[in-house]
Amino acid sequence: MSIFVEMFKLFKELWEWGSKERASQVLSWLFHGSPILLRTALLTFLILSLLLATVVGLNISRTNEGIERALSSPIELTRQPSSAIEALLMATILQSPGAFSSSIANGASPQEQARPTEAFKNDIDQIAATFAPEPGANANQNPTKSAKLLLADAPENDDLRLYHRIVSDDAEGFLFVPGATLPTIDASKQDDLLKSQTYPVWIRNDIGLSQEVASLFCKEMTKRYVDNNSDDNSVFEPGSGPSDIRARYVQSYIVFHSGVGRLCETSESSKSDDQRAYYRDKFSPETLLQTRHWFDPTVENGNASFFYSTKPYIDLGGNGVVETFCHYLPVLQQETSKTAYRTDAVICFDFPLKVEIQEAISGQISGFGGVVSQFSCDKTCNADVGPAAKADQAPPMEDRFLQTFYPANEFNDRDQQSIDNAYQNANKKHSMYTFFGDITPLSDANAGIIEFLVPHGKNRVLAIKFDLTSYEERRTLWLSLAAVCMSITFLLATLIVAGYGLKLREQERAFAVVDTVMSDVPASYARLDEDAKFLKVNDCFAKLLGYGAAAEAIVELRKFKYEDFLVDDASKQEFHKSKQERKEGRPYRSYTVQFWTGRTPGKPPKRWLKVHAGDVPTPHSNRSKPGQSFGILLPTNPPADVVPMVPYAASPGGGANPTEQEQTIQESK
Repeated sequence: MSIFVEMFKLFKELWEWGSKERASQVLSWLFHGSPILLRTALLTFLILSLLLATVVGLNISRTNEGIERALSSPIELTRQPSSAIEALLMATILQSPGAFSSSIANGASPQEQARPTEAFKNDIDQIAATFAPEPGANANQNPTKSAKLLLADAPENDDLRLYHRIVSDDAEGFLFVPGATLPTIDASKQDDLLKSQTYPVWIRNDIGLSQEVASLFCKEMTKRYVDNNSDDNSVFEPGSGPSDIRARYVQSYIVFHSGVGRLCETSESSKSDDQRAYYRDKFSPETLLQTRHWFDPTVENGNASFFYSTKPYIDLGGNGVVETFCHYLPVLQQETSKTAYRTDAVICFDFPLKVEIQEAISGQISGFGGVVSQFSCDKTCNADVGPAAKADQAPPMEDRFLQTFYPANEFNDRDQQSIDNAYQNANKKHSMYTFFGDITPLSDANAGIIEFLVPHGKNRVLAIKFDLTSYEERRTLWLSLAAVCMSITFLLATLIVAGYGLKLREQERAFAVVDTVMSDVPASYARLDEDAKFLKVNDCFAKLLGYGAAAEAIVELRKFKYEDFLVDDASKQEFHKSKQERKEGRPYRSYTVQFWTGRTPGKPPKRWLKVHAGDVPTPHSNRSKPGQSFGILLPTNPPADVVPMVPYAASPGGGANPTEQEQTIQESK
């Protein structure tokens, strides 16, 4: 206990001294004047502490940033099964350079600033005129062509809604009528399905409308606005299209309020067979497109602006992350010869983002010790081996720094087999809509490893893997090491500062003894601090300068430097020369200076003094300030080379009268 009491007293003395002096001198001792081994150890552990603290701080910051993004970023509500993962990924994409937020100009939303070209507007108007004829024109009256059941592989006479049953046709694009809307009928009568009296007439009419515009919508518009790379054939007017999306859409579709839809994948031929081959497993019989997040807002937007646009989201049809631009189409149908009804439809276009999704999310994923890899799935799933990254596309230094301390576990053969099994299982069950349209978990989080797949375009997925157990172990390790290094750094600093305090205490005690001994010695004595200001004087020195006692003198003398009392430049040069010699360790010698002795600098009389001085290093001394100094100053004759030879003048009494200068010399004798 007594050790801690002494340490407390020691630091209290240091604190009191620091309030009078300068903390920089303590730091100078800490990093320069202290023993070299202690200094080296202190600097080593200090650097390690800062490095590990930076690692932990960046990792925590990255984690908090991801959580904050997921909680605060407005994302599309797409009813993803893995909504938390979707929120994190979409929020990261939204904040990445060149993503959605950059497309807003001057406070205008994308739908407000996006203006269609005249040609594109004319095509949409032509479709709108088909859906809602001008007043006086005959409304559509069930123009439905033949439509058949798709994937009719269920046993006969079973409820079609229990199986992967949807209705399609032979017109351009892919007609999609979900099985959830189909009545329970005899499967053998599938060719007569649309003629069944139990089937809603408005669904038959919506199918007929979609067939009527199929060629324009899926064939001609795709050829004009997607296949043609000319800037003259664009959806948006120059300068009005959002900056974050590519110029050509990848998918278009018309969806009616009844659930009837017609879709066109632009990378495939517009022929129904090719479109059906692409889409046949992309939706389930329970998929109701009219409940998607873009349908109701588009209807509510009406004609307020030509487009309603979404934020980036994962496309249900397998095109990865897209932004959707939709236009409202009112529908006028005639149910009987006397009655007509109105309903709603929307026409939409999916545009892929310019930003590379894998690059956008890799930094965030790596901050959690995860890894991202792209897989292409066509019959089997295989990892893509992309070209070597360019120098200007290297990960940011912060990401590379974190990856050094939180290395990700790469995908192994087991992981690749797990991805391929999920693909084959979805293909076997005709449920590709879960594989290419949803975020697909692959592992149990309880095992410490999280793996999931994110749709990334046609027949591609991004596989993401987290080894939470390894990540937590590393995080705990770096936190522990940072704490240990900081503790050792603090301990070393405490020891060094304590050593400084002990030296300072012992030196002050030694000076106090010298000051006491010299206080009544009949010779002038003075002690100077590191800045050569007066620190202590004795009574003899005080009287030499015209003061009554040392206590009175030191109050005034603390304001001045020793050099201020030197009369001429020659004395000052002699002082600095002697000081430099002592600093260089040359043999001791005394020196002579001319000194002001009228209480303050510049005030007569002047005296010649011989100075016997020395330096004493202190814990807070450095190269430019050797330490405190002390000296004994004795009256003396001026140097021979400065004594003027002036004869005495005769006095009236016949004696000799000395000059003022000679009188000064005699007094000094």
